[in-house]
Amino acid sequence: MKDDDNKGIQVASDLSEVFREKVRRIAMERGLSHGSADYLTKVLVQKSRNVALPSTLFDLYKKAVESEGSTAALHYRRLGDQALFVLGVFPEYLTRKAVGPSYYQAMGRSAYSSAAGILKQRIYMELSEDFGAATWTLKDVFEEFHLENETDILKLHEQWLSTGSLRVLRKLEELGLIIDLGRVR
Repeated sequence: MKDDDNKGIQVASDLSEVFREKVRRIAMERGLSHGSADYLTKVLVQKSRNVALPSTLFDLYKKAVESEGSTAALHYRRLGDQALFVLGVFPEYLTRKAVGPSYYQAMGRSAYSSAAGILKQRIYMELSEDFGAATWTLKDVFEEFHLENETDILKLHEQWLSTGSLRVLRKLEELGLIIDLGRVR
């Protein structure tokens, strides 16, 4: 197979390698700790595996409140992870649901706070307090992966106009499109 045939394919011995650098850099930009960045990397690796979970956040919440001790904390952590992952990686999924992003954010924050209270581990309180920054970190990581091999300037320009993403703007500039931000309304 020619090198050109592998364009856009990353080869790594494990998924942690694929995510770690981007997550750490973006998490630091968003003011998250190294511990939070490492936790987000673990969430991405774990979510890449096909593990069956209850169908809704409420199902996870119900399991958590019906459990005690470390079992309850496990369910709260899973609830927080699920809310974080959906909001950060698949936010468009929520446009087709009866509950929206604010529900996912509230459930995720609360779940991590409950896990922190049970386990007495600071990382979960950090994730609860910085849930928005953690969500945006995941969004930014996946946007970067998407942009690495994107060369369709028209598609990128339309994406930039609809989202205002600075990463998309940088990619457009990298591809040679100069946008006068003073003339953009």
